[in-house]
Amino acid sequence: MALTRFDRAGPWGVQISGTLPDGRAVAPNRVRFEVASRPRSPAVGDMAPPTANRTLATVPDIAALTSDPMPDPEPDAMTVDEAVASATDGRRLCDARLLNRASARPSSTR
Repeated sequence: MALTRFDRAGPWGVQISGTLPDGRAVAPNRVRFEVASRPRSPAVGDMAPPTANRTLATVPDIAALTSDPMPDPEPDAMTVDEAVASATDGRRLCDARLLNRASARPSSTR
C-alpha cells in the first residue's frame, strides 16, 4: 500500500504492480483518474451535508426505509438535518448507537 498526495487537481495516472504472497508477480496495470481541487465528501468531523431524507414520519412502513430483517425504528425517526440540529456540539454526524447496532447483530442477519 502506498499513500500519495497529489499536488494539483487534474488528470493523473498510476501504474500498479506487485508480488503475491506465493511469490507470483502481478502484471503491471495502469489506471487513470481525475483529482478534484476540493474533496467531494465531508471529512471526519465535518458537518453533515444538508439532507431531507425519508423518515417514519413521511414513510410509515419501515420496510420502505430499510432492508434490515430486524429493523430498529429509532434511527429512522428523524432526518439527518434534525439529528445535526439536535447535536449538542453541532458537529456530531451520527449517534454511536447507529454504529453499534450493525456490529452488535450476529453475522447471519446482515
